[in-house]
Amino acid sequence: QLVAGALSKSGAFHVINNAVLPGVSGDADHVVFHPRGACLVETKSGGGQVRINGEGKLVTGQNRVVPGNPVNQALSQAFALTRLIGEPVSAIVCVPFMKNKPFRSKGVWVCSTSQLAGVLRQMDGHLSSQPSDRAASRGRR
Repeated sequence: QLVAGALSKSGAFHVINNAVLPGVSGDADHVVFHPRGACLVETKSGGGQVRINGEGKLVTGQNRVVPGNPVNQALSQAFALTRLIGEPVSAIVCVPFMKNKPFRSKGVWVCSTSQLAGVLRQMDGHLSSQPSDRAASRGRR
């Protein structure tokens, strides 16, 4: 709810929460259609100093290794969404209470909830409201 609230205040045209995408397991926590492009946001609990360890695993503040591979999960879901809507999709892993600066791993942004709007503004794309409406409509099917 914290991340969904931050996304709703980010200047996005549309935010779809808990989207089921064809071809990938699980749900996409948040699909965002923003003036800077389409984006998939995967949320993982935690905070403190967040990093990627030598094995490519996401580690939060208390040296807690997040199960699975959130970066690869976000990439896989972003690729599925790209196929679905026909627009390039960026990926973000949001760790709500992360204390360090946002960083990228495999092209995926890792940031806190308070950093989300700034990261969205740094995306490389451009999406106007009409293509965003069409893409959001395809994403809701």
